[in-house]
Amino acid sequence: MIRLIACDIDGTLLLPGQTSIAPVVFEEIRRLDKKGVRFCPTSGRRPESLRRLFAPVAERLYYICENGASVFRPDGALLGKTPIARDTALYLAHRILALPGSEVMISGIGGCYLCPKGGEVVDVVQALGNDIVLVRTPEDIKEDILKVSAFCPEADRLAPQLEDCPLPPQIAGPRWVDFTLADKATGLRQLGGLLGIAPEEMLAIGDNYNDVGMLEFAGNAWLMASAAPELLSRFPQHCRRVEDVLQSLLYTVYAPAFRNRTGNPAWEEKRSVLTYRRPAPDSIAAGRCADRIHTAKHRQGKTPAGAIFCVRACERRSRDLLFILGKL
Repeated sequence: MIRLIACDIDGTLLLPGQTSIAPVVFEEIRRLDKKGVRFCPTSGRRPESLRRLFAPVAERLYYICENGASVFRPDGALLGKTPIARDTALYLAHRILALPGSEVMISGIGGCYLCPKGGEVVDVVQALGNDIVLVRTPEDIKEDILKVSAFCPEADRLAPQLEDCPLPPQIAGPRWVDFTLADKATGLRQLGGLLGIAPEEMLAIGDNYNDVGMLEFAGNAWLMASAAPELLSRFPQHCRRVEDVLQSLLYTVYAPAFRNRTGNPAWEEKRSVLTYRRPAPDSIAAGRCADRIHTAKHRQGKTPAGAIFCVRACERRSRDLLFILGKL
């Protein structure tokens, strides 16, 4: 039984070009919360950015921030942090500043620190909803440093130039390379221990290399279909939208209601929706065919009505979800 959902934000819940979360996501979060399933934004973003983004449900959520370096309760209280050694953090900051076209962002509990060489990084970080503190040099930062990030034109080209650093570079987006002592699995492990939730009771959704730790840690991992081919081969369950995974989980939670509605004992034998993998591209046509056959059998009284009810109840009939439900 899934009790905790850890979900990445940029590139996962927010697709390219999106700046706000679809209202249907908040609806699904509320419905899951009523069933005892907690939703936890798990991101490289800061807590104030995430709370603004999730404003309609902010008081219901735990937050894993700074790629796992800090964990917060729904009321905003800090549960744990994993700082970088100060000399290592300062070395990384100056290394990034020395690279042409690169800016550094340094994160602590008290704020997001910038030593801007130009104005673009300030505009970008402000757009993320972060609380910004401008400093002349990294040495002016007096608190523990949780994360050091490089803002650059192309992250995949910059990361190889920083592979000899004391901490491994993590590509966190098209223009971001992050350095943390923790990873998202660190924060997920801390939160699971505090809430008494085991890894096999967790579901993680991500899209990039900085999500690998939590995807491997959680008992159920979903990867966005837009992820790099290397990641797609490592994690076999793929989706195009987070909403589809949340809805499929809700159908699993509500399965007894469907069973009572249909009175069909065949429903008892059905496996969890979440155990099915998204079909390979060459099997999509077969999936559509299976949907049609499944519907035809229902009309002949050969399949439980609950499965068709699930499809009809879904406002967003994505290809992935139709395939999954069609295979029930």
